Amino acid sequence: MVKVAVNNDLVHYSHITKNSIAYKKIKKVTIFIGIMFLLVMCIDIISFSMSRTIKSLTIACTAFIFACFFLFLVIMIKSAPKRTYKRFNAANPNLAGEILFDENAVNINSRSDKASRQLNVPYSRIESVEESEGYVLIKIENSGYVNFNENDMLEGSMNDAKELLRSKVGSKYKIK
Repeated sequence: MVKVAVNNDLVHYSHITKNSIAYKKIKKVTIFIGIMFLLVMCIDIISFSMSRTIKSLTIACTAFIFACFFLFLVIMIKSAPKRTYKRFNAANPNLAGEILFDENAVNINSRSDKASRQLNVPYSRIESVEESEGYVLIKIENSGYVNFNENDMLEGSMNDAKELLRSKVGSKYKIK
């Protein structure tokens, strides 16, 4: 049996946000837009050096629009965890609780100033487990994410938790 504390701080929340599917998609789109910006800039430089016509101005304006959109996406990616954490924290003030891993299921008990919730999750409902940056991130089917690190351990050790999860979820466990 392993027990960990539910932590609701910006560091834990940022780790969840940065590993979410939506965040990863936005990051890929941002990289794509950045590559397109570089491509348009190269075309602009070549076009301008060959013929100093109005076409060059059109390409320069297009490149400027790409640059603005790219900058907007970068700012969105950098500020997303902090913005969503503020909203989440306002909806769940003083969130606390614990996660208990036993042989049959993951039991999540959480409480805030507004509500309390108990969730019993069989290991078969765990979609993925990722270990990265000292955290273990668990994606639960139709429920969201939970994560923890060494400092959150209440009973058992981080290695005990990892071993138990590896044995229960098999190939769904990834180390990044």
